[in-house]
Amino acid sequence: MDWSYYAESGYSLKFKIRGNISGIQLEVKNKDKRKVIDEYIHVSDIFKEKAFPLAGDSMIWQDIEEICFTVFCEKEYVQKDKGYFEVMDCVLEN
Repeated sequence: MDWSYYAESGYSLKFKIRGNISGIQLEVKNKDKRKVIDEYIHVSDIFKEKAFPLAGDSMIWQDIEEICFTVFCEKEYVQKDKGYFEVMDCVLEN
């Protein structure tokens, strides 16, 4: 999907997240699997809104293919054998 208009217009990727894990890694990738956003996000047990501006040259936003919420088996992400997280209201917003 072409997000270049949204980048030029000052939009952000916004969503709310909660869970019983420590954190997740947000990765937004283009068709070449290059990460245009790669951010650790702390997760708590109540919904918190997060916003990530579509920064940089608008050309990198022309071919967005994936939005990934990744949990790694490392202490920064999970503390127990099982966990969960929920994401809601994921939008591009100005």
